[in-house]
Amino acid sequence: MDHAAAAVNQAFREEHEMLALAMGKAPHILWEVDINSRIYSVYDIEKWACDETTEIKNFPKGFIDRGLVHPDSEEAFLKFGADLLSGSSGGSANFIMKEQEDGCYQWVSLTYRMILDSGGMPAKAVGIRENLPSVSGTIFSAFPRRPLPELVRHRLLLRISASLTEDVIENLWLEGANCSPWARGLSYSDMINHREKHLFARGETKAFEEDFQREALILRYKSGQRWFSKDYRRVDSGGNIRWMRGTVNLKEDKSTGQVYVFACFTDAQPIHEKENLLTENIEYDPNGGMYQYFTGVGMIKAWLATLDPDKTCALIAVTLIGGEAGEDRKSGDQRIYDWIGVALSLALGNDGIFVRYDVGKFLFFVEEDSKYKIRQHVEDGFAYVRNVLGDVRPVEQMRFVAGVVIRKVLEIQWDHLLEQADFLCHMWANAAMDSVVFAREDDLQIQGESRALSGTDKVLKCDTGVPGEPCADASGRTQKEPRAAKDGDFREEDEAKAAFDCVTAMITSKSLSDCARRLLEGIGDYYQADRAFMLTLSKDQREVSLRYEWDSHGKHSIRQSGAGISIDKFPTLLQCVETSEPATVSRPWGSADHTCQYSCFMICPLLSGRKTLGFVCVENAKVHAQSLHFVQQVSVPFLEIARHFWKTEKAGGSAIQDPLNNLPNLRDYENIAYAFNSDHYSTMGAVVLCVSDFSSLNATRGFSYGCDVLNCMLEELETVFEHKYVFRIWDAEFAALLPDTTQDVFNARCLRLRTRIARRYPGIIKMGSTWSDGIFNARALVREAKNLMKCDVALSPGMSASSVSLWSEKTFPVAVKQYIPYYQPKVDMRDGHLVGAEAVVRGLGENGRIIMPGEFVESLERDGGIRELDFFMLESVFCQLDQWRKKGLALPKISVNISRRTLFHPNTLASVLAIQSRYPDIPQGQVDLEITETAGTVETPTLSAVVERFREFNIEFELDDFGSSYANMSILSHIRFNTIKLDRSLVKDIVGNEISTMLVKNIADICRNFEMNCVAEGVENRQQIRTLVEAGCLYAQGYYYSKPVPAWKFEELYLSGQTTEKV
Repeated sequence: MDHAAAAVNQAFREEHEMLALAMGKAPHILWEVDINSRIYSVYDIEKWACDETTEIKNFPKGFIDRGLVHPDSEEAFLKFGADLLSGSSGGSANFIMKEQEDGCYQWVSLTYRMILDSGGMPAKAVGIRENLPSVSGTIFSAFPRRPLPELVRHRLLLRISASLTEDVIENLWLEGANCSPWARGLSYSDMINHREKHLFARGETKAFEEDFQREALILRYKSGQRWFSKDYRRVDSGGNIRWMRGTVNLKEDKSTGQVYVFACFTDAQPIHEKENLLTENIEYDPNGGMYQYFTGVGMIKAWLATLDPDKTCALIAVTLIGGEAGEDRKSGDQRIYDWIGVALSLALGNDGIFVRYDVGKFLFFVEEDSKYKIRQHVEDGFAYVRNVLGDVRPVEQMRFVAGVVIRKVLEIQWDHLLEQADFLCHMWANAAMDSVVFAREDDLQIQGESRALSGTDKVLKCDTGVPGEPCADASGRTQKEPRAAKDGDFREEDEAKAAFDCVTAMITSKSLSDCARRLLEGIGDYYQADRAFMLTLSKDQREVSLRYEWDSHGKHSIRQSGAGISIDKFPTLLQCVETSEPATVSRPWGSADHTCQYSCFMICPLLSGRKTLGFVCVENAKVHAQSLHFVQQVSVPFLEIARHFWKTEKAGGSAIQDPLNNLPNLRDYENIAYAFNSDHYSTMGAVVLCVSDFSSLNATRGFSYGCDVLNCMLEELETVFEHKYVFRIWDAEFAALLPDTTQDVFNARCLRLRTRIARRYPGIIKMGSTWSDGIFNARALVREAKNLMKCDVALSPGMSASSVSLWSEKTFPVAVKQYIPYYQPKVDMRDGHLVGAEAVVRGLGENGRIIMPGEFVESLERDGGIRELDFFMLESVFCQLDQWRKKGLALPKISVNISRRTLFHPNTLASVLAIQSRYPDIPQGQVDLEITETAGTVETPTLSAVVERFREFNIEFELDDFGSSYANMSILSHIRFNTIKLDRSLVKDIVGNEISTMLVKNIADICRNFEMNCVAEGVENRQQIRTLVEAGCLYAQGYYYSKPVPAWKFEELYLSGQTTEKV
């Protein structure tokens, strides 16, 4: 296809997606984002083009820089933009954004779909922007407006209200679309049962329908249940499987007696990710669906263990005071407390953990440091509860008191924290109105932090009262008092000027590596050193690597010799890590005149809090050698600038650390892999990448080139998959896990990854992947992906069937000089007539000896030659069929074995079709592919996807050895085969064995009911034939009828009018 046609095709696809969105959404603003340029623009429908005056560059950050996104929505908007730019197939989210016409902020919904270019790569996102309708409140004549709290709106997916009595929808809002105009007046039951199933929990549709059937909700109301919540799994517009929480309120209109349902569905994925941190069973309150106390506290503690010690969290204890139940609240109607708890948990959102503490007491734990926001959100929650439960008399008489304690993670002791929050509620028990009370200790802490950050003292001092204790500088980073320099070693004004020049150079740098280079250059110049370099520490602080280096004139680089070295080899570095203090060390070496010389190294640790990220080392300083004050002075701004680059370029991670060193390694993978299983996730995909012969690559192209390849692999993995699930499991091998996503989305991401890597480093990297939705665990999936990777070849762009050699004599084992196809007949055991044949390979030795496959197949599988043998056999079968056709003989249906290595190779389908195309007179479906024993060990969905891809081109499969050690009913129940071949182990002992007979009968019944053939292998006597036929298995192959024979013999026996009696 030429470029002009491709451009027309691309434009057509874009217009098609635009129209699809416009037809499916209310007609507001159509927009698009170009993935490569990151330019956002509004689409002018009348001009059928984008309006250039609406362009906003550097999406999504350009929106933030121009103040178009409210600060409360910035984090969510940046995450939305990152997902879009990573190539997600679609998405939808809600934000507070500024209207450019009037400058006012308003809640809006953004929804998009991704357009792919002709190469299958993400090219452009097209979407729609719509103002959120009726989010401020659903209006009924019988009920007051029901405004949604601020925290709910970010994660709102669906809102519906309907009369259950009349079975009529009143309002419907779905992912940014106001569906009320067309939904109002429709049958609620009809929508639940038929019309819009896809709007709800796809994957758990049945459970959702049972809970939300009109009759079931009315029954709940009659039993006294007014509020409840429950979680369901759904598939979002990007193909990801996520949790959503449905919160339901059932209410009666007293004037008419009609019962109404009000339901809100919010994204509950964040809270379920915290659930996965807990190894114990999750226990919910049976009435409201809230977490029981011990479950909630366990989740909080597990969550705290994952947070940065410098993060700030808040515990909010809510106590309900008063009401008709009085002090003895356990004797009152506890259902009211459950209703309040459900409504309050909805109002406070799903970013924290909401726990039922006691009757009338609740806890909410969230990562937040702003007292203003906490007060606003809690007061919004109280107002929401009073609004929706205003007609419940005890609620009118209650007062809500929230005790709030804010602490940094490293300061949190749970029992003490809970005691403080509980004490606040007790002290304010006599409050005359709803109250939100903060711990006074927190106020003192904030004042102390303000003084510490004021920067009024010139010399850093510790305010802990402990000698030698680290103190915080103006950036909040832990530092030590610098060592004093000798008199005359330097002038303060010279140091200040050099530091100013160095920091200025770093500020104007354009990348992280450029920033590090300018830092080291400034340090090297100031000390007139031979060399200045930066060492980075791995995540577990066990290895160091030389990441950045500056050399003076005439000095050679040492970067190649400094990667992944154990820190145990450097006692001085270990000392710096333990003490956070700089150090100086001398190393002797022999000079040309055989005198002993010394190299002097000045080592300064780079600190983030108390954690050592790496080291700046200065070799052989000629001046200022007694002081590292300059290094400490310029390192602080370097860390800040580096963090900025890391956030903008990598969206996460430690600022100065090598991405490869900072990546979770094999030990991290082994420690957490147990949690990646079917108990915690609905589905799981696994991808493994490796560099072919990494050692040779380093030797031939250099260490720097090898590092670039590894960084490319990491960069592409992090672009396509989430960073937190990417692991470096070997020197040049990476694994990525993608939980809770559909197989189509996973396969699309794998294809994108394969294409991107093949373009950048063709012929170097191999890849394997698998996906499962059954019983799985990460270790097994990664192991399977590694095995499938062995079936792959190094990725190259534009690989096709024509680039694959179908046969090469270099793959012959030494003893084999030629390969010959033999044919074994498949017969109808009722009358002995021929129904097909299986082609099997035989080797031919120098002396004409026939060599059985067991003597050469294993070696071919090891060196990759099995793939060429498979294609040779397939080509030979087609050629033989064509010869028989020319002779006017009836063509038998023939099956050809295909190995696991060939089956899962990405170009196999193209190669098979290329072979078929050379024999256009052979009918489609005349040749089946027979899956060999090892193929069945692959995850069923992965195998199913490959089989279905072949079936689209009328290529059918036979399942060999069914009933052997690997085969299971899951394969048979998920994959449709043309033929099932019973393993000879079932046939051998079938005579007189009731269990074997029953197994064969059941398998034969399944085959007959689903129009599959059932063939028994290894038939050797008439007793077996009689038993098999009685069990319903009608076809067989085995020595009773014929051993495999050459083509001429097969033609003579079965295609020239002869009967198929025993040979």
